[in-house]
Amino acid sequence: MYVFLEIPLSLITNAIPKALKSVGIIQSSKGWLSFILNTGLTFELIQLLDTFMANIAITWQGSLIFALISGLFGLILKEKDDEPPMIDSEEFKGIGNRYNSKK
Repeated sequence: MYVFLEIPLSLITNAIPKALKSVGIIQSSKGWLSFILNTGLTFELIQLLDTFMANIAITWQGSLIFALISGLFGLILKEKDDEPPMIDSEEFKGIGNRYNSKK
């Protein structure tokens, strides 16, 4: 059940920092915002599973520790990801031109 909820929600939480980086609101899509979103998502999903499944019992401290470890792994793995292009860059305009030419 965790996987079915985590996959679509992680797509959203991974896209938010990249979108904010593209429009210039944040400096990097790999920083603390990404870590906080990943950790918060994991914590909330574990707590949700704990609430709705009677056979699972985990304290909020255990959920927090698991979420922090998961967030740190995510932060380390995202260091190798490429940064998205800025909205006013030539690379971004080239991507837009490729999609506009297909219409």
